[in-house]
Amino acid sequence: MLACDCGSHYYVPLIGIRDWQGRGVVTKADMVESVQNATGMSKKDAFDVIECFFDTVKDVLESGEGLKIMHFGNFEVKAKTARRGRNPQTGEEMTLPARKILTFRASKTLKLAVNGGDGGDDRRIPAA
Repeated sequence: MLACDCGSHYYVPLIGIRDWQGRGVVTKADMVESVQNATGMSKKDAFDVIECFFDTVKDVLESGEGLKIMHFGNFEVKAKTARRGRNPQTGEEMTLPARKILTFRASKTLKLAVNGGDGGDDRRIPAA
């Protein structure tokens, strides 16, 4: 069980998220403002909640564990083995070292939300 010393626990609906549409990017400051508006807590407390969440995600992934957030998606750390590669400028062959990569797989709920609730992947052929 993971715990974060963030003080009280809050359920934060994303009130005001419609205001973000069309801007292309949501910043951490936008998220802090949303938490602040939704809960009535101070800006510092809202910032601490957001920081605590991201610190917890980072700590879990740094440890090599996967992270599953219901109705959002799964983060997974995968190991890539060393492989042969080529320097594109010189053509010299080299060995690329082993490394870890981070993958994210969106949940069905998130995929539906992103696609306007229609699923966006309906491949059924209509009856003739």
